[in-house]
Amino acid sequence: MDFASLMSAQIAKAKPTPKSQTPEETKPSKYIKRADVEAQRQADYAAEQKAIEDARIARLEKKRKFEEDEAEKNRAREEKRKRLAEESRRLREEEEEREERIRRKRLGLPDLPPKEAAIESGDATPVPENDIPPEELVQKLRDMNEPARLFGETHTGQLRRYRKLAGLDASGKPKAIMYPGPIPTTLEPVPEADMKVSDVVPKDTEGRTFLYRQLA
Repeated sequence: MDFASLMSAQIAKAKPTPKSQTPEETKPSKYIKRADVEAQRQADYAAEQKAIEDARIARLEKKRKFEEDEAEKNRAREEKRKRLAEESRRLREEEEEREERIRRKRLGLPDLPPKEAAIESGDATPVPENDIPPEELVQKLRDMNEPARLFGETHTGQLRRYRKLAGLDASGKPKAIMYPGPIPTTLEPVPEADMKVSDVVPKDTEGRTFLYRQLA
């Protein structure tokens, strides 16, 4: 080996190793900055809290939807129950009225009077029969020591109130008196001495009316 080769070898040994190839630089550091540790901890905590909050919101949304569905079902069931109850009540009243009419017809009693529940409750506004002029109606109410007109009262309501106070029906005629008894009736009962029914059915109107009173 000549002198030039020896010098080249020595010079090559004396040159520093590049940083990318230094073994000490490639090894991970044994020490971590406290700021980096704190930043990582805060990031992990924030991610954990976000996951918990997302899960809580999802549970609340699921619960809210369930409650809304249940409320809708309950509302539908309640409406159906009311509708069926109203229909059942109407059918029952119609059946009772039909049976009562048949019974009265069989016993020879007068037919049921017309219903005035809707008129008295104000649910319906019938056309007044035998109407009374407003001035005369006001005077009649004042003669009864009643207010001439209530707040918001119409002429029809005023007329209805007067007829109710005077004991008149919707047509302005005196209401039939209902006599108490096993079977309430508008026929006046006869005295006990006249309760014996004759074997012959009367043909005149007065006799038939008296017979109806005996049967009542």
